[in-house]
Amino acid sequence: MPSAKHALFHMYSDDESEEEIEEETDHEKIYKQICDLNQEEMNFFEDISSIGAFYRFNIAYPKTDHWNKPRKYNNVRSLFYKSVDEKTLNLICPRNHYDYIGEGTFYLDKDLVDTLFMFAERWCVAHDIKDVFWVASCIIQFSCI
Repeated sequence: MPSAKHALFHMYSDDESEEEIEEETDHEKIYKQICDLNQEEMNFFEDISSIGAFYRFNIAYPKTDHWNKPRKYNNVRSLFYKSVDEKTLNLICPRNHYDYIGEGTFYLDKDLVDTLFMFAERWCVAHDIKDVFWVASCIIQFSCI
């Protein structure tokens, strides 16, 4: 007949292994989430690089840490005006009287602006980012390098 000490040891030993199993399962879930996110990013870069205006993604992958950390800004146009021309800037955000004027040379027609925001939204969903304009501006800035 097993002693009380023996039974107590096995009782705690079993609890410990259940905790270890639970911890391993949590680690596996986190690992799977990271792998899934990495795969989504690779698919994102592959898909966006097939769009002529965003060909730069074919040549290199951007450093995206800042994509996931939107900065504060007062005006949407302030995110884009140095990179895109005035026509593109007006498609992104109509101009007010005393507003930023597009100084860049990067041009997108309406369909490409829609495509830009489709990709920005896709990135936002994958990374739980709430600012599609910020991500769109990061895509533009990388495309203009």
